Amino acid sequence: MCSDVFNCFVKENEVVQLGQRIRSMYRPLYPDEKQIKYSFYAANNPNALMITETGVKRIGSVVVQSPDTWRGLNRELEVSIYFGGTEITATARDISSGNTAQTTLDFFHVK
Repeated sequence: MCSDVFNCFVKENEVVQLGQRIRSMYRPLYPDEKQIKYSFYAANNPNALMITETGVKRIGSVVVQSPDTWRGLNRELEVSIYFGGTEITATARDISSGNTAQTTLDFFHVK
């Protein structure tokens, strides 16, 4: 179990369509976790593996409520990034409860 792994949704020069949503499924790190935080990062290194590496910057985060802890680690959470017209938004959704959290990602301060 590692909490600093950089999971890439889109790489530089990869074509993304306007209105496209890219999804990935996750599980909580702890069985009794009720508030699950997802942070989003941009990296100027295409081979980045960890968020602690040089050139990796946090561009947003969300906290989604996951109240049904009786499933322990066997809970699914969907994290998606939506490429809209002028904004890129990230959403986390707890599948069992339907709870969602959303944020707009800020790429303007990434160098």
